Amino acid sequence: MSKDDILAQKALQNSGQGDYGGNGMISNRVIYPAIVVPYGTNDNTEQNRIRARIVSMNDEGKIVGKTSSNNEENYNAYSGRDRGILDEKLVLCVPLFQQFFHIKPQVGEMVYVIVENPTDPASVRYWIGPVITSKLKLKYQAYEDSARIFDKEDRILNTKVNNLLDVTSAFPEESDVAIQGRNNADLILKNREALLISGKLNDDNYTVNLETPSFLRLKQISNINVTEATQPIQKITHDINVNIGQDATGKFIGVIKVKEIKTSFELKNETITYIVKGDVVNWLNNKIKESKNKYKNWSFTSSSEEFKNLPKDCNVKAAINPATPPATNNENLLKKYSQGTIVSTNINIYSPRGKFRGDNIKSFEINNDLKSFGIVADSLHPIMFGDEGIKVIDLIIRLLLEHIHTPEMPLLQTVISDELKKYTVDGNLQNLLSYHIRVN
Repeated sequence: MSKDDILAQKALQNSGQGDYGGNGMISNRVIYPAIVVPYGTNDNTEQNRIRARIVSMNDEGKIVGKTSSNNEENYNAYSGRDRGILDEKLVLCVPLFQQFFHIKPQVGEMVYVIVENPTDPASVRYWIGPVITSKLKLKYQAYEDSARIFDKEDRILNTKVNNLLDVTSAFPEESDVAIQGRNNADLILKNREALLISGKLNDDNYTVNLETPSFLRLKQISNINVTEATQPIQKITHDINVNIGQDATGKFIGVIKVKEIKTSFELKNETITYIVKGDVVNWLNNKIKESKNKYKNWSFTSSSEEFKNLPKDCNVKAAINPATPPATNNENLLKKYSQGTIVSTNINIYSPRGKFRGDNIKSFEINNDLKSFGIVADSLHPIMFGDEGIKVIDLIIRLLLEHIHTPEMPLLQTVISDELKKYTVDGNLQNLLSYHIRVN
């Protein structure tokens, strides 16, 4: 049993999750972690009630009475406050949140249960959950893993998540409001911005999905009529300092401090210890990003080689966000506007009453990707690019205005006519069509 598991188990024991005897203090307790039992989410009345068992854990961080099988038919043998009660006889727990939000725990996950009358085993119970302790375990987290949240020490038990490359920063930040789905589908509400994201991570290694991202981004933008040259220099209000050292045993120590410059008041002083130096660097990078997001007018200092190339203050020119237009002196630009961005490998926009295309005109489009997108995409029309269309129309008009030919003779060949000859169905006319945005 690991040290972390022992610490978590002691925390559970101290909070009343051990084996239950006649202890009066335990009997008066009303809130417990509990495990959702097999078939425990089946509520024939469709009122979102569940059955969950209050259990005890041993010194190895395992549920007392649990077998080594991962496919137990029932949890009847589990010890704890509910020992001796069959799964199907457990009190149905009433949900503590509204039906407007659909959240259902899975069998084997942890929920919090509130017992209305701790002296009456049959009294009404309420549930809220599931208890998920990591951004990377939203799909499922077993009770014994979730139970480690009761470790009161400030230890990092989960795999840390770097806020990776985009798909637009992958995970909600501290100031965001978000609904996160079980498996890679989120709604994130930022500052005057809403993101609906599907498949933001690659399932195999939890890296950002840059190959087939799919998201809708709605954003309000204002004050764009400012050039980089005239942007005001921001007054520095906070100093961020990070360093890496080693202790007597050779372990690497990472330290981050944030100080308010005006008062010299230390707002943050956090330390972490790892055997591998790279783990310290990753931890500090996350902390640096968190601090820069929280304290916008920052300066940055570090004596560690790993951070020497980071910007020294917030006034350093940052990388341009694709959703933010470049600065310009053009006074005719809109000073306030909204922007909607849809990103997906294939985008279908259609109405059931729309004009679906027939087989007789499919030969005018050469698109090898259509076989991947299915019947719906194949029945829609590819949109035409406006600028490409104008280019062809311009060639036609110029040829009509400038052409020279003698009676009953072919058109006199010119540079314009030579260019126009390239626009055939199997030639440049395909440049006018979008292969991946389709409408009816």
